[in-house]
Amino acid sequence: MSRSRTETGPGLLAGTGEPRRRNALMRYFSRFDDGEVVRWAFRGLLIGTIGVLALDLRDLAENNGWWQAEPLPTHVSAPILPPAVDTGTPMPSGDPRRHVTADEALLARPMSFVLAPGGVLMAEGSIEPGTAARFAAELEARGEYVKTISLNSPGGALDDAMAMATFVRDRGISTEIADGALCASSCPFHTTMVNGMAVLGWGVGGIEAE
Repeated sequence: MSRSRTETGPGLLAGTGEPRRRNALMRYFSRFDDGEVVRWAFRGLLIGTIGVLALDLRDLAENNGWWQAEPLPTHVSAPILPPAVDTGTPMPSGDPRRHVTADEALLARPMSFVLAPGGVLMAEGSIEPGTAARFAAELEARGEYVKTISLNSPGGALDDAMAMATFVRDRGISTEIADGALCASSCPFHTTMVNGMAVLGWGVGGIEAE
């Protein structure tokens, strides 16, 4: 009866047949804490995932190009100066806008009120919703000091302009447009309702377009 033998050699453990290399690897990892091994395994997995994503991103950029951010919407603002007046006559009427010397940045801001010498209340800027209420408060605060309203405005909110004209008419205050100033859009309602003039288009440089 033959006796079974277990082969041994330089690369095998006697009686087991398992490779020495595997045993040595287990001894190496046994030196570390189990938690530390798991953490390093997770880190390796994370690094590998990032690498794969980077390669995919590179391929995507090479095939389709890098994406671009959507352009911001362009701010479109209404022009401060109205178009030229068309009189409908064969004679050229000229362009009264050439007489406007007012600062467009000032006209674009909400209307402000400044009392100048001689009882002249300077009303400059755009007529926005709520301007009429501020104008009424200004007249109440100034009382009888205000004799004339000097207008310099591209117009704006129609309801507020009409309310402001009513305030001026009820108080018997006159209106004017100084040389180089502008009175456009709803601004002429101050003059039409106060002075009874038929104003069409827009006034500029102290002259009303009739």
